Amino acid sequence: MKAEIVEKEQHIERLRETVRTLEGKLEAKQKELEQAQEDLRIEKEEAKKREEKFLKTIEEQKRLIKKREDEIKQQAIIIAEKQAKIEEQQQEINELKMQVKKLEKELEKVQKQLEEAQKKIAELEKRVASLKAACEKLKVELKEKEAEISELKEAATKYVQRIAELETRVERLTQDLATTKEELKQRM
Repeated sequence: MKAEIVEKEQHIERLRETVRTLEGKLEAKQKELEQAQEDLRIEKEEAKKREEKFLKTIEEQKRLIKKREDEIKQQAIIIAEKQAKIEEQQQEINELKMQVKKLEKELEKVQKQLEEAQKKIAELEKRVASLKAACEKLKVELKEKEAEISELKEAATKYVQRIAELETRVERLTQDLATTKEELKQRM
């Protein structure tokens, strides 16, 4: 049971580490998103400045219209790419948030299981302590019974010896009585 608890605790630590890693990734993606938005803003500002500069003279504007259109197209492509990247990063952030929520739920579940296991261990330890106390009590009682048995065996041995002595005495007295009766018969 303790090995299971250690395994659960290690699993919890791995989950926490995964959560921290995902949070780090989430923060990095958020920074990338902010940087991409800043880059987009700068690109727009720079495009606006260039456009104002190109509009200063009509002749220069006519000459540079084609070039400006190409630049605008290029910037539109860049903006579209950056917008797509922002959306992609936002989706990754949302997915990471969902993963973090799932891991947090799993972490809560594992913590509950760990608490239940710890309660069971506490109960088992109480039962073991109770059984040990009962076992010690039985050992004491067993020693007392062994002492009683030893005393009874000793008393039984003495009793058997006493009976043997009495039987020998009875036999001798019976023989003496028979001899005395025989002597009395002969005298009569």
